[in-house]
Amino acid sequence: MDDLRSEIRAAFEKEQAAHPPIGGLRSHLTAAAAIQTRPTRSLQWIAVAVAAILGILVVAGLLSTRLGPRANVPLPAGEDYGTPPPGVQLLYVHDPQHPSWLIGYDWSGKPRGTVKLAASIASDPAGVKMAPDGSGFELGGTYKASTGVFLDRLGRQIPAAAPYTGFAGAMWADDSKHQCLISLDQKTFVWGLSALLPGEPTRHVAVIARDPGIGQSGISLVACSFQNDLAIALRSTIAWPAELWVIRLSDGTLLAHHTYPASARLASVAASADGKYVSENSAKARGFDSPHTSQGAASTVIRRVSDWQVVKNLDPAVQVFRFSGDDSLLLVSTSQPTGQGGTLSLLNWSTGSALWQGQTSDVFGVAILVQPGGRDFALASVSLGIQPLTETIWIVHGDGSTDNFTQSLQAAW
Repeated sequence: MDDLRSEIRAAFEKEQAAHPPIGGLRSHLTAAAAIQTRPTRSLQWIAVAVAAILGILVVAGLLSTRLGPRANVPLPAGEDYGTPPPGVQLLYVHDPQHPSWLIGYDWSGKPRGTVKLAASIASDPAGVKMAPDGSGFELGGTYKASTGVFLDRLGRQIPAAAPYTGFAGAMWADDSKHQCLISLDQKTFVWGLSALLPGEPTRHVAVIARDPGIGQSGISLVACSFQNDLAIALRSTIAWPAELWVIRLSDGTLLAHHTYPASARLASVAASADGKYVSENSAKARGFDSPHTSQGAASTVIRRVSDWQVVKNLDPAVQVFRFSGDDSLLLVSTSQPTGQGGTLSLLNWSTGSALWQGQTSDVFGVAILVQPGGRDFALASVSLGIQPLTETIWIVHGDGSTDNFTQSLQAAW
């Protein structure tokens, strides 16, 4: 297994040197979410096989988890739940009997509405992803250097004067209305930050960095807060954090710039949705690091962005994936140094108490949705090798209780 990891990682680094990474594709639980490339053809069958096995283990591990009291979420079963109510936060899944339908559930697990996509959009329903609060959707994302097509809360296309093109990464803002965008000029190697309200032209905010050329690094977004008027951009070199910028969205002012040398021995950096905190995750949480990071930093550290002060030290085996919407809780993993499994936990980081735990064979490959402004998380583990693609979905509440969907569905986040 160690040899296989080394081969896959070597192929990854070779491919990465030719193609700068992009961010904002999907919010997976992974230490290097901004760096994703295709394996070389000679190793592709190996990577697919490993991914399929890990996907099966993810589901099997999570299904065997002791989750405490769990309620069953009712299945869509082809039922039309009517027009989604305005002003209610919803999380959406794809209806298995109607591919062009999206079923919206509130955060208690109750179905509250059905969105029926137009025929022109229904041809690729799996590509439709929701805004964090379910008040809108996007089709296409930044997979082809475009922000795609935006839809309103009822699934109707929002007209735009021109396509939103030329962007390498995007992130929904904490207001679930705007997006922050990352661009890279392929000729000048200038990284830029822009802001967007669907239906309106993009607004250039600032130049983030001017690179001498394409290298083994890329810049992605870790926070986009219109409520606090800031965005946080992170440069990753190969898969290690290297630089962080805090930029005011309203006028492009650089509020802070921090660097991470290789000696920092970090695996990743996560940020709260409002941009108030960042987590510097020790590389000890990873099991396939290069020699200079194999031991990892002494602690996983929570910093306050405004003054860069450390407000909490966590065990180096802890890796923070997401802050809750109100910043009071953390969704974390505690992986074994060998990479053989780990525990997903909901942690009250001020007290250090774990509110929920779930043992899993692999802490990566789980897509999450954070309840805006709240304390809940929705988790979806992908069942690879099953067509159509399905996911096992849970709602983990801030008090540690859970709701689970009794049928594998496909999440729209």
